[in-house]
Amino acid sequence: MARKLRVYKAGACYHVFLRGHNRCGVFLDDEDCGRFLRAVKKAALGYGTAIHNFVVMTTHYHLLASPSNEDALPETVQYFSGEYVRYFNRKYERSGTAWNSRYNAVPVKDDRQLLTCMRYVELNPVAANVVASPADYRWSSYAAHAYGARVPWLTKHRTYLALGSTPAIRQAVYRALCEPL
Repeated sequence: MARKLRVYKAGACYHVFLRGHNRCGVFLDDEDCGRFLRAVKKAALGYGTAIHNFVVMTTHYHLLASPSNEDALPETVQYFSGEYVRYFNRKYERSGTAWNSRYNAVPVKDDRQLLTCMRYVELNPVAANVVASPADYRWSSYAAHAYGARVPWLTKHRTYLALGSTPAIRQAVYRALCEPL
């Protein structure tokens, strides 16, 4: 049976995520995480996809992304996924796919859902008991949103920018949003 055709709207935001094959680790050390994010950066810039936030966990990744045209998101994901799997297979002397399936790209419907997704993505390491605070996790965009850390290829979403009139206010509001309930 043929796969369902995916259609992406330019400028819409999507929650993109994918797990490793059989829920196995696909990001086993800092070098792997860095290599993956460099591939994401190169693909996003090359194919016109804005990346708004991210987290790289041992067994999976999450991104919030907005394509500039209907082909940008699939081309971006295809590029960084393929680049990373080739690297991973060479490094760990293996073959085949590292991913469990096709990537998921769920449309984000409104500003409230976007902030909920941002929070979910960047609090993932806390929920997984990897760290006590999202600020302690290196492989997410939390430091960029909560403290203004520079990630030149990250595009701040308009909803995030609307949290305050200055970077300091936005960051304080975002930190408050990410406090435990």
